[in-house]
Amino acid sequence: MIFRRASRVERNAKRFAEECEAFLAGDALRLVGSPRGRPPTWTQINWMAHTAPSSVVDRFRSEIGLRRPAGTWPWAVSTLVDELVAIAAGDERVIGQLQRDCLIPMELVLLRSDAACFLPAHLVALGVPRLRSHPAADSPERSDSLPDD
Repeated sequence: MIFRRASRVERNAKRFAEECEAFLAGDALRLVGSPRGRPPTWTQINWMAHTAPSSVVDRFRSEIGLRRPAGTWPWAVSTLVDELVAIAAGDERVIGQLQRDCLIPMELVLLRSDAACFLPAHLVALGVPRLRSHPAADSPERSDSLPDD
């Protein structure tokens, strides 16, 4: 059996594939996060925009009654998770639609290099009205309460 070292191109291609998979799975914060400083702003919404809707509902349920320090990234993400699940009334199909129509476009805005000065309060101020004004927010077939699972 002959062993060979992977070329730099192969290593870079593998790293690129890993980053793409993490981005699309909502796990970019883990892979892209910087130990020496603040991770890129867009990573704060990546999980919420790409994770499975059931994970959004699970996080919502695990954070009931939990208070995050206002103005922090955990507070902003929790606020949007609360809003997302409330608007969708826990319906995972609607959560998925809101992720595609509202959160992914917000993430793309944050990917711009000039979004580095974007604050957690900006994310909430942009996200809440966007979620509330989505047509799915007024969908007559959604119930007014969350499932009891």
